[in-house]
Amino acid sequence: MSFIGSTRFLDDLCGTALDGNHAPQIDTGSNATEPIRIVVLADIQTDHFGDWEHRVLEETNALKPDLILIPGDFLQARYVDYEVELVKAKRFLSKLKSEYGSFIVEGDADRNIEHYKDSGVEVLFNQSRELSIRGRSVLISGLEVSYRDTAAQSTIQLAEKNLADLNIVLAHRPASVEIAEKRDSKIDLFVAGHTHGGQISLPFIGPPVTLSPLPRQIGAGGLHKRSGRQIYVSRGLGVERINAPRMRLNCRPELALLLVK
Repeated sequence: MSFIGSTRFLDDLCGTALDGNHAPQIDTGSNATEPIRIVVLADIQTDHFGDWEHRVLEETNALKPDLILIPGDFLQARYVDYEVELVKAKRFLSKLKSEYGSFIVEGDADRNIEHYKDSGVEVLFNQSRELSIRGRSVLISGLEVSYRDTAAQSTIQLAEKNLADLNIVLAHRPASVEIAEKRDSKIDLFVAGHTHGGQISLPFIGPPVTLSPLPRQIGAGGLHKRSGRQIYVSRGLGVERINAPRMRLNCRPELALLLVK
């Protein structure tokens, strides 16, 4: 699988229309003429669903995705607010529109990923889902946040042998790509979040901290190659609300659209 495009799909959601004309394009060698449209909705990590989250919902649906992938850290509300915000979170998820499904995995901030099971999205906790999209077989495997646990590794091992036309692993932490086989793996793409692009990015240096053991240029976001696999790391839409300042500097939020041919 080779990366065709070079422009990342960025927007601060403050007025620019999202049309996908400059979305990263990923080639799997398929003869399909129409790409699969995948929206990556990472790290909303909100503690209150308001106007910003409503705008994210509108922009996501406007992209008319075939698939929506949510790599965790969806809700980070305080205990006293959790039940109220969980109702809003599930309402948000229920309004997502994707032709072939929306999928979510566990993140560090998610108190109980099972809470989203009745919200219209499919929870993948060390599980895989097989789909057919316009005649192309697609496998989506979702990992728990503790990606080195036995069940998560077994999920990856099964994915590595699957012959689907498009084979995706969805995980919260980018470092999950490190436990994939270096050779003979059938996995086309890892999709992850977690880093927020560092939240703070310095000129000529990039993010000082990404909270990932992978190289900082990978943690900063975008499409990269690591351990023989391609991985897309989203800069996400939110901020850390407990262990870091609630700010972004030179690191705009990202709603990512991937076009897979």
